[in-house]
Amino acid sequence: MESQCVSIIQHYSVENIINNFMDEDSVPALWEKLEKLYMAKGLTNKLYMTKQLYTLKMEEGGNLMDHINVFSGCIDQLRKVDVKLEEEDKALLLLTSLPDSYENLVTTLFSSKDTMSLEQVQVSLVSHDTQKKIFSGDGGHESTLAVEEGNRGRTFDGRFERDSRFISSSKGRV
Repeated sequence: MESQCVSIIQHYSVENIINNFMDEDSVPALWEKLEKLYMAKGLTNKLYMTKQLYTLKMEEGGNLMDHINVFSGCIDQLRKVDVKLEEEDKALLLLTSLPDSYENLVTTLFSSKDTMSLEQVQVSLVSHDTQKKIFSGDGGHESTLAVEEGNRGRTFDGRFERDSRFISSSKGRV
């Protein structure tokens, strides 16, 4: 079983790196070799990962959840190489990585609290994004249903209109 695992890892590895661990025949040795190569805790690796985090920027109109996942991945990689970031710093980095269309939300978040955690910011962002999708009509079925229920019995100019189902079922009754 172990030799099959090693073979699978070697088979799916990129050609230019496979020579670094081709001679390994156990999974733990192979994994350790890969960790040394790619999760090195050296200053250069820390600098590269930190730079990735600090230059991360969500594109205007981009998917917020994808951006939060990439951001969280960067934070996790830094944690694995022993780079420690305070919760408030993580929150601030996430907020500064957002496009200009989030500026009003960012201002609101800053004005309402003295300190904030990454989790609080993520909850606020996801809530804001969900509301934005519902109100803009991008929320799919849910937003259509809310509009239909809100306008039941009214015409576009606000006047009430009889529902034809009730008119036809009551015809002929005395």
